Amino acid sequence: MDSFVRDYERSVVRANDISPQSITNIISDACDKNFRRKNEGFQRKATYWWNTEIATLRKETIAQRRRLTRCRRTDRHRHREDEELARWKDCKRKLKRAIQQAKQRAWADREAGCGEATGIGKEPIPRQGQVQLGARTGTRGGHSALQPGRGS
Repeated sequence: MDSFVRDYERSVVRANDISPQSITNIISDACDKNFRRKNEGFQRKATYWWNTEIATLRKETIAQRRRLTRCRRTDRHRHREDEELARWKDCKRKLKRAIQQAKQRAWADREAGCGEATGIGKEPIPRQGQVQLGARTGTRGGHSALQPGRGS
């Protein structure tokens, strides 16, 4: 906001002419400097195990799920519902298996020390099962205050 005020004061002093167009230009310049564009949104970091095979399998799984949904929606294709359901489950199973294998390969590469080549590097990635959950000393919901055998 301070830069907006400074830019406005500078341009008014220089121009000595305040026209609607000059004010519009000043405001748009200040907004360009101080605000992000709508299309410059948050970009999620790629996962360490993602690859093109998984992307292809994911697209196929989504397409198959849409086919199943379309089949369920129309009565004329009801006879194919079991077949489409089996195809979707098969696609989903393949995708899950590919993700698990990619994660295992990525961890094996990291543990072998060649993580720099795959982009993993020495980032702290918690191994499955090593993240400590529920390590709080207190109890949840305060139910420890209720002691069995004592009436209220």
